[in-house]
Amino acid sequence: MIKRVLLGTLVAGALLASSAFAADLKVGVIDLRQILQTSSQVKQLNAKLRKQFKPRQDALLGQQKQLKTDLEKFSRDSAVMSKTAKDKLQQKIIGERQTFAQKEQAYQKELKQAQKSSMEEFLNKLKGVVKKVAQADHYTLVLQKSAVPYAADDIDITKKVADKLG
Repeated sequence: MIKRVLLGTLVAGALLASSAFAADLKVGVIDLRQILQTSSQVKQLNAKLRKQFKPRQDALLGQQKQLKTDLEKFSRDSAVMSKTAKDKLQQKIIGERQTFAQKEQAYQKELKQAQKSSMEEFLNKLKGVVKKVAQADHYTLVLQKSAVPYAADDIDITKKVADKLG
C-alpha cells in the first residue's frame, strides 16, 4: 500500500515537472533540403566547383572519346591489320585505359573532397544562422523537418533562416 502511494506521488511529481518543462519548451523546425535547393550561396558554390573542375572534366571527356575512337578502329580494322600494327594499337588502348582510369579516379576523389569541404563550410555558416534565429525568437530546440512526422507551419523557421543567409 505504501509502495503504491509512493509510486503515485512519484508519477504525479514527474508529470508536474514535465508539464512545467514543456511550458518553457519552444520547438522549431527547419527544412534543410529546401535551404540547400534554394540557397544562392549553395548555387554559387556549385558554380564555382563546376568552373574549377570543368577543364579537367573536358580533358577526361576528350581522352574517353579518343579511347572510344581507338577501340572502334581496332574492332573495325584488326582483321586486316598487320600483327605489328595490331599489337601496337592494342598496347596503345591498354595504356589509354589505364591512364584514363587513373585520371578519372583522381578527378572524382578531388571533386568529392572539394564538394565536401564547400558543403561543410556552408553547413557551419547555416548552423550559426539557425542558432541566431533560434536565440532571437527564443527557441529551445530546432529540429530538421525531415526528422519529424508532423510539424505545424507556425514553428517552421526555414524562411527566416533563408532570409538571414542572404
